[in-house]
Amino acid sequence: MSSWLTTRLENLQGAERREISSTSKAAETVAGEGPNSRAAAISSSLAAGMYGLTVLAEGIQDKDDNSTRFFVLRKQGTDSKSYVSPPHQSLSTDKGGWKTLISFTLPQQPSGTLADVLEVFKDHDLNLTGIHSRPSLQLPWHYVFLIEVQGRREASGHGVLNQALEEMQPKTREWRWLGSWIEQRVKPAQLRR
Repeated sequence: MSSWLTTRLENLQGAERREISSTSKAAETVAGEGPNSRAAAISSSLAAGMYGLTVLAEGIQDKDDNSTRFFVLRKQGTDSKSYVSPPHQSLSTDKGGWKTLISFTLPQQPSGTLADVLEVFKDHDLNLTGIHSRPSLQLPWHYVFLIEVQGRREASGHGVLNQALEEMQPKTREWRWLGSWIEQRVKPAQLRR
């Protein structure tokens, strides 16, 4: 999408690129400018249909296997560490088919603490499928790390991921279990119902 957009903008004099919070919000914004507007949005065909927009081009992604992840979040209690995903009968409860998201911060000293945390997951043969960092906005040069790992936190307190989280805790300044979910891939055609 980025290379497609860059190519088009180079050929359009006076065109301005604006970033919007989501593709559906971009479609809503363009629709709100009225039928005589010369504005366009990059969005799903579903959003275009919802806002009465004409689809000008399809398949503009840079990679054919491009995908977007969505999470449904809900409050289960006041302490996220106290809630554990309910058992699911059709999947292995320890690793297969499950993913978990964890956030943590590190102490300022000693150096190598991030490597120490990551080594815990390696030692337990847990596959990290994503790691991201963001400034904490609390201290200079202080970051919040988000790790997505295959596996899930078990209600019994046992299990490989539970053991890894227990070993990880003293290596972090603070950490939170943000949830575990069954990995599902949805094809665009399934969204058009």
